[in-house]
Amino acid sequence: MVIQSVKLHEVNKPLVVEQTTLPPPPPGHVTVEVYFAGLNFYEFMVIAGKYPIKSDTPMTIGGELSGEVTAIGESVADFHIGDRVFSFAQTGKGTTGSFATYANVDTKYLYHLPESLSLETGAAFPMIFFTAYTMVTQKVQMKDSSIVLVHSAAGGVGSALVQFIRALHPLSTIIGTYSDSKKEKVLKNSGVDIPINLKSKDLFAEITNKFPAGIDIIFDPVGQSLVDTHLKLLKSLSGTWCSYGAYSGAIDDTNLVGKLRSKNGTLAGFLMWPLIENKEWCQNQFSHIVTIMKEHHLLPKIDKIFSLGQVNQAFHRLEERKNVGKILLSCSKNSI
Repeated sequence: MVIQSVKLHEVNKPLVVEQTTLPPPPPGHVTVEVYFAGLNFYEFMVIAGKYPIKSDTPMTIGGELSGEVTAIGESVADFHIGDRVFSFAQTGKGTTGSFATYANVDTKYLYHLPESLSLETGAAFPMIFFTAYTMVTQKVQMKDSSIVLVHSAAGGVGSALVQFIRALHPLSTIIGTYSDSKKEKVLKNSGVDIPINLKSKDLFAEITNKFPAGIDIIFDPVGQSLVDTHLKLLKSLSGTWCSYGAYSGAIDDTNLVGKLRSKNGTLAGFLMWPLIENKEWCQNQFSHIVTIMKEHHLLPKIDKIFSLGQVNQAFHRLEERKNVGKILLSCSKNSI
């Protein structure tokens, strides 16, 4: 089958949309007509050559998609032609690449999309809602009285964290950081109690002026640049620092454990990739997530939808942190 796909030929170079041939689905795989694909920050790091795990090039970018099954490989029993689906896979593993008009997907990373969810939501919610829900419910011990710091609170995972915290712990206090002045009103309207602009405010001073005893929970996608600040902000005895990213660089502090011990603080880590290998566990997580979405009327915030041909503009918007919520690609043949 001749398809259009987004190729990375060399790191730190523009992506290229090109025509290629997609083979029939191998055993255990299905072919999906891709309607929408989700952009994630780790993919920007892959493209920029900054991701810790290096990938071979050329490669088709993308692991997260929504669409419809069009062909079935051998040994596939759970999916049928015409099924609406979403994928929960990593770029370069489990799929031929979601930034394409069609993709072959290993059914280990494929799920049925509930009828209650649109195809746009199907591409927007898997990674950000899975990450946020798992951290809020299983990586930290949150109470309604908790004081919580959410970095990049207008981004994909950040906005999802705010939604789940508000839904499950409505009386908690949420501090949300941002770097674009246009996002302050958005954060206040979304449930953030105290928005802090990192470009114009001192994070430590702003928080300690209001909460001199420190804060209970930090959700940290930043990494190295804020290590000392986070250590000082963490509440003694009960504080938990949940690290789930490192866009400023990996944490490289040989004395970190000793510093945490001095505050009797807890460091929790979250990495999605080992978890997605356990489909039964992930299916259970998604069942809980969809239930909460229905009960609390939660939907992922979709910032903007670009065509495949606009993929470089889409990643530039993500890099510049202009997005409020998730950026999607429309991958249909008519949107190239």
